[in-house]
Amino acid sequence: MHWGVWATVLLLHLPLFVGIWGGMHLYAKLVLRRRGVAIAGTCTGIRQSDDSWYTSYQYRVAGQGSFSKKTRGYRRLFAASGGEVMVTYDPRKPARSRITDELDAMTAEIGIVTVCAVTQLLMWPIMVMLFGLFDVF
Repeated sequence: MHWGVWATVLLLHLPLFVGIWGGMHLYAKLVLRRRGVAIAGTCTGIRQSDDSWYTSYQYRVAGQGSFSKKTRGYRRLFAASGGEVMVTYDPRKPARSRITDELDAMTAEIGIVTVCAVTQLLMWPIMVMLFGLFDVF
């Protein structure tokens, strides 16, 4: 098959994967912003890998039990190990949570993903014209 077909197919599917990834994070953020409840939790551990910090935390929801989570890698530290950290959780699904400061950090990330996805979607007609996808078949 012509290399242009492969390049075009790859570039056409990239927005789908980027959009799904960004959409999941955007959904979690919107749900927690809309109906989230902020409570005090405990930072149970911190790990550094390259230039990213990973924070493990635990929180207790009355009548629901205790939950443990870990942040994704960020270039900033959200809490000291053993210290208190504010956690925002979804009362309908208490296992869905983020450190409250992490929600603010996600805003820039989601914006970048959205720009990338829109750029890719706008590029597909150009890719089709350049590589002549429809001429190959």
